[in-house]
Amino acid sequence: MIRSLLNRLALPAWARLENPLVRREMQALPLFLGQDGNLNVKMVLLAMLGLGLMPCSCSCGGLPWSVLQTVLSLIPLLWGASLINRERVAGTWDLLRTTPYSDAEIMLAKISAVSYRLSPLLALLLSGQAASFLMTSLFTATVLLSITVSVNSVPVWPAMPILTDEQGALPLVYGLAFALLLLTTVLDFVTNIVIGALASSLTASRGAAYGSAIGLRMVTSLGWIVLGALALGLIAPSETLVSGPLALNAITQPALWPILVAPATTLVRVVLVSGLALAVQVAVLVGLFRLLVWRVRCG
Repeated sequence: MIRSLLNRLALPAWARLENPLVRREMQALPLFLGQDGNLNVKMVLLAMLGLGLMPCSCSCGGLPWSVLQTVLSLIPLLWGASLINRERVAGTWDLLRTTPYSDAEIMLAKISAVSYRLSPLLALLLSGQAASFLMTSLFTATVLLSITVSVNSVPVWPAMPILTDEQGALPLVYGLAFALLLLTTVLDFVTNIVIGALASSLTASRGAAYGSAIGLRMVTSLGWIVLGALALGLIAPSETLVSGPLALNAITQPALWPILVAPATTLVRVVLVSGLALAVQVAVLVGLFRLLVWRVRCG
C-alpha cells in the first residue's frame, strides 16, 4: 500500500523508494516494532490504537494522550540522532560524500528513509491527534450550545463572542484548525528527525547525540513560545486573544492558533493566522535543515 501510493506521487528523486541512497539507508535502519510484520499492517494497527486511546484520554482531561504524544515524539528524534555518527563510526561517511549526490540530497534521502520506516508511528500520531481534536471540539460545541450564562438574572449567550462578524463561520474555524493539526503533526514529525540528524552531526558518540537531540528539541520548543507570541502579537490585537493556560498551550502549537484568535474577531483574520501558523512551522523546518546541511559541509 505504501509503496504503491508513493509510486503514484510525483516525489522528488531523493524521496523515491528506488533511490539508491534511500534503499541503502532503509537497509541500515532497524525495522520498526520488531522484525516480523508487514509495514501496512503495522500502520493500520497503530492507527486503530490511536483511535482507541481517545475515549480514555478525553475522560482524563486529555492527559494520557498528551503524555504518550510527548514520549512518542522522542522516537523520530532518537532515530535521526544516529544518521551521521553511525556512518562515521563505520568509516563510511567520507566515502558516501564522494558519490555524485550533494550533501543536501544525502541528508534528504536519509530523512526520507527514516520517515518510511517510522510511517506506522506517524499513522498513530495522526489518528490520535485527529480523534482527540474531534472529541474535544464536540465537547466544546456541546457546552457552547447547551449552557446559558446569566448575569444578574439576565440570560447572556454566548458567554464569549466567537467570530462576531460571521457567527456561522465557527465550523470553518475548526475545520482550518483540524487541517492545520494534521499538517503540523507531519511537519513536527519530520522536524524531530532533522533535529536528531543535526545532533548526530555534532558528535560521534551515540549517547551524546541522543542527549544533544533532546536538548535541541527543548530549545526549539521554547523558541515556539517566542515565535508564537511575536507572530500573534503582530497579526492579532490583544483583545481578540484567549488568555490563561489555554493561550500558553496554543502558542506552542501552531495548529491551535486559529482557535486562539477566534473570539471577537473576523474570519479573514482567522484565515490569515492559519496561513501564518503553517508558514512559520515550514520556515523553522527549512531553517533547521539548512543548518544541518551547513554543519555537514563544515564537519
